Amino acid sequence: AGQNKPKQVVEEILNKATSAGYAKSITVDSLDGFETPVIKKGVDDWKFLNTLAQRYGVTLTVIDGEIVFKNLTSNTSPVVTLSMDKSLFSFERKLSMAHQVGKVEIWGRDKNEGFLKGVANECSIGGEGKTAMELAPKFKKAGIREYSEFAKTQEECDKMAQGRLDSIAMNLVSGRGACVGLPELIPGRYVKIENGDKRLNGTYFVTKVRHRFSPDGFITEFEVKGARA
Repeated sequence: AGQNKPKQVVEEILNKATSAGYAKSITVDSLDGFETPVIKKGVDDWKFLNTLAQRYGVTLTVIDGEIVFKNLTSNTSPVVTLSMDKSLFSFERKLSMAHQVGKVEIWGRDKNEGFLKGVANECSIGGEGKTAMELAPKFKKAGIREYSEFAKTQEECDKMAQGRLDSIAMNLVSGRGACVGLPELIPGRYVKIENGDKRLNGTYFVTKVRHRFSPDGFITEFEVKGARA
């Protein structure tokens, strides 16, 4: 494919999906701070978009027929609060320290081929609870170092490093639950769990939702993840 700014490339790919009838609309983040042109070659569209989403710290998801390529995790205000004594039927979560790191370095080269280094050593995603580093300080010594051919400015290196660290941190917690039917509960937003087991209380990012009718009525099932436990 051609060589364009990141936002242009993403929009070009997603517009093909709407033209083909696979999506009703698209929403693409401004991607401020990312100016280096992107070249797409030898990889399918979905895999390429997922690579870009990880690189730029955004979420790639589909919500009610709309393909969204946007930073959704930064807005931690919950769309709804669920409690065991009212609306929540069940909720369980898992905590995994696998692959958690305390530091991410992204290396690039400027227009004069000089080395650049972006560093992130603290999760920037808010919310309640403790991060992996707070739960297990030993992880502060664990880090990853990556080179990006797309990082050509200091700002790009810094943003990529922070986005990469935040995306890793969001795999700390995973969970699933069921509640009364709530059409407003959608992927890409946060849900707050309270009044149950205090160890489960907190704010979680919704990754998947299924609305269904059962003999007991309208039920919403959901899956979540989070950077804080």
